[in-house]
Amino acid sequence: LKGRIGEMRANGNTYGNIGMVWGLRMLSPEAPFTEGVAWDNHAWRKVIVMMTDGNNIVGSPYGSYGRNGTHSVTSNAALDDRLQETCGNMEAMEDGPTVYTITFEATDGGIDDNTQALYEACAINGGRHEHVKTSQDLINVFRDIAQELSNLHIKS
Repeated sequence: LKGRIGEMRANGNTYGNIGMVWGLRMLSPEAPFTEGVAWDNHAWRKVIVMMTDGNNIVGSPYGSYGRNGTHSVTSNAALDDRLQETCGNMEAMEDGPTVYTITFEATDGGIDDNTQALYEACAINGGRHEHVKTSQDLINVFRDIAQELSNLHIKS
């Protein structure tokens, strides 16, 4: 299994807005995943950690919205707009999730300044954004986030 995983190569497109929406859905008490606790249940902290190694790219011939040319998402900028809208909606939520974002600079330079700014703006409700360039930096950032989330706070 490890050998097969080692053979895998990234070759695709990035739909960050879809990942962020599904992260939110996983935390929600509403369908399709009804296991989430109520948003106003302060015994739980709802957190999304969103990472990307590339700019939002509309793929061809199919994308997250179906066959390209049959839907309204026709540009990379439209994907950026949808991610920005999703993050804005989460920030406006009462008791919305904490969002940590990470942009990982792949060896081919797959992250531009616009994407970094987009993900930085999406780090909301006590979260933060990190831009990393090495695997070790990425490990350290995940370790730091885990440490932050594991700190216990007792309130009376």
